[in-house]
Amino acid sequence: MDNKFRNHPSLMLEQLGVFGVIIITFLISSLDDLDEILGDIKNSDSTTLLIIILVILAVILFRLAVNTIVWYKTWITVDETSITITKNTIFRSVNTIGLRNISNINIERNLLERILGTSTVKIDTESRSTADTTDVTILLRKDKAEALRERLLAGATAAKHTQTIAANEQLDGTAGAAASVPNSEQTSDPTSVPNDGQISDPTSVPNNDQISRATSVQNNGQMSTVSSVPNNGQVTSANAAPNSRQVLSEVAYNTKQVLTHCVYSASIISLLVCLAALIAIIAFFLKMVVFGDHSIGSLIQMIPTALGGIVVIGSFVYAALRSLIGDFFRYYSFRIKRMPDHLHMEFGLFKRTSYEIPIKRISSIIVQRPVFSRISKRCFVDIINIGMGDEKEENTRLLLSIPEKHLPELLHRLLPEFDAYFTESDTASIRPPKAIWWKKIIGSAKLLVFLAIGWTLMITVFGVTGLPAVLGCIGSFVLAMLIYLIGCYGTYKANKLQLRENYIAITNGMFASSTQFIDYHKIQYMELQQTPVERLLHLQHGIVYILAGAMNSFAGIPCFAKEQIDPIVQLFLEDSCNRRKKSQ
Repeated sequence: MDNKFRNHPSLMLEQLGVFGVIIITFLISSLDDLDEILGDIKNSDSTTLLIIILVILAVILFRLAVNTIVWYKTWITVDETSITITKNTIFRSVNTIGLRNISNINIERNLLERILGTSTVKIDTESRSTADTTDVTILLRKDKAEALRERLLAGATAAKHTQTIAANEQLDGTAGAAASVPNSEQTSDPTSVPNDGQISDPTSVPNNDQISRATSVQNNGQMSTVSSVPNNGQVTSANAAPNSRQVLSEVAYNTKQVLTHCVYSASIISLLVCLAALIAIIAFFLKMVVFGDHSIGSLIQMIPTALGGIVVIGSFVYAALRSLIGDFFRYYSFRIKRMPDHLHMEFGLFKRTSYEIPIKRISSIIVQRPVFSRISKRCFVDIINIGMGDEKEENTRLLLSIPEKHLPELLHRLLPEFDAYFTESDTASIRPPKAIWWKKIIGSAKLLVFLAIGWTLMITVFGVTGLPAVLGCIGSFVLAMLIYLIGCYGTYKANKLQLRENYIAITNGMFASSTQFIDYHKIQYMELQQTPVERLLHLQHGIVYILAGAMNSFAGIPCFAKEQIDPIVQLFLEDSCNRRKKSQ
């Protein structure tokens, strides 16, 4: 692949959008009949229509011309240490990114790109200032996009490997300088046996137990896995660059398992809407067909009403099932591979997506349990890092829906570095104190005040009086308090904390729940907060900030007793001090 190149020419069409591409395609296919079309418009005296068409064509052609100039004047240069994007337009710009700063290299292919044989390469860096957007987007032919990603990954690995060696040599030099200080009382060192000029490295001793082995494991019909993770996925020598494309483990989901994930991850509101729509359809059918007039005239008159009802109900069902259907198309043929130093993901039906996620850039792991997954003891897993989730269409899914008992095994196959999250059981979970219910009671008083104001307006403005007002007021109060108390109980049972030596586990939820695991050294900073009510009850809540996109950069700490949350700060500060001492 050349060191200097442009984006693929189809980028000019993609930037026009779907509407512009359709119009241009229509014009190209209608060139032979263009004179006849213009003649028909002229004969029909539709001057306004002709002007509108010409204005639309002028805008599209102008946009296409601008896109062509920008494409022609934009060059991408790749060398051993950096990638540079140069735009020589009216306002010249040069964007240079060091390969060692690359966090993620993702490849996406929408339907148009799959037709044209192209791919979009998205490059993210580990920068807080650009965490909310993709830093570089490049459109290339499919084979060139793959070649570019391989080249950038190899360059990033080599740059980081060189940086590690330099740091180790600097430490060795410092240690050697300290050891070379003369000592008048020490005349000989029995341990300084020469070794033919070679420095012995205990990590370089070959271990026959570390031979990679490929095993096909069937996990009770959940998904197929191939594992060859040696030594818990750890590299035996700090100065040995691993083969970055070696597949150590693989997890793949078939169509049935993706559908299972869609069902178990669906929200309860979506399923309730679908159930209500089904009941409405059955009731409508019984009323209009079974118990209605069966004459031909009546049936003909019912057709518009039936079609209208189907459209309304269908729109509600589509809105409820849109996320479920979208998840199936998004995660179709989901596959994830563990490489020595990164994860490789592929998924998607119409839009095929490929992600490369460096292990060291993972900031947090989240175990999600929607309502139905929580009832059936299932879960799915998300990961958070600086290069993922910075755009709406990007996904951070690590594992689709699985039985929770299989989570430690599958996580060990993909991320053995995080085994401690699910193997340590020496610390009990911290539950909210009983005082939290006093805060809930005070919160219910605010709800009652709002309901009272609402019913006062109903009585004074709309004139609702008598028995309907009394029954409506009492019924709304009872229903609101019942829903509020059920939600409070769900929150009380779901929220918990786990404080370990190296990480914290935060569980939030009500009917659904999620547990986020964060290493202390991944925390950027913490913020603890108290409302007046919490200060009175000696309660506290907070926010933990990590390096990630704006939507994933924080984790809320639920309300707990102040003495339960204060140790988090102490553990965070101790970890910071220990890391500072090690770096000196």
